[in-house]
Amino acid sequence: KLVQERNNIIFVNAPYLHVTHLKRSAKKRKYNKYKYELGKKVNKGFLYPEILFNNYPSIIRSPWRRISLLDVILAGLLTPFRKLKRRI
Repeated sequence: KLVQERNNIIFVNAPYLHVTHLKRSAKKRKYNKYKYELGKKVNKGFLYPEILFNNYPSIIRSPWRRISLLDVILAGLLTPFRKLKRRI
């Protein structure tokens, strides 16, 4: 069942981390499924979830790697439009 079709969804007003710049599948896609968006910086002293410190299979990149310059530029261009779209 799609997330949008579920009845037991709970919305929490809390900060979250997104790592949409990381590869999630070994499958080759016809289109780019990455979400280019800049979020807020993490506060100093933030406690990261333990899962981010685990070892991963080689197909999964480390969540600690920096986003590429090209991705930062794309996100910088697209983020204002995404924020505007959410207000409409």
